[in-house]
Amino acid sequence: MPNELAERGILMQLSLLSQKIISILLKYGEGGELTEKQKETLLRGKELILDKIIKASKLCTGEEISDISGLWEGIRLYGYALVALADINSGSFDISLFEKISATISAIDAGEKRETLDSTWARRFFQSFDEQIRPRRILS
Repeated sequence: MPNELAERGILMQLSLLSQKIISILLKYGEGGELTEKQKETLLRGKELILDKIIKASKLCTGEEISDISGLWEGIRLYGYALVALADINSGSFDISLFEKISATISAIDAGEKRETLDSTWARRFFQSFDEQIRPRRILS
């Protein structure tokens, strides 16, 4: 029971972070300028969610991983991420999209020209990912 509660707490925190990222990417997609705090939130989401999922996906495809920090968290999130990926990508599990979304967030932070970036995939991924991880209330 304590592990289950801890897991739910982590998922709730990641859900809240995902919701913030969705809002920021929506603002960015509509042409709004991002504050430094908003950029930091994007990078935190990249670090706490995407980087760990990418690491887990590399492990699952047999690639060698030199830094295993965050790997177990990534493995736990990987299943949710695959369902989210299939949801936004017509049932396809093209895991290279995780890296494209991560690169988009890095580019937004670096201030690359908005015209060269499409944040739609990133926003759609985080929306679907949030739907997968959001703790559900179970009625008894």
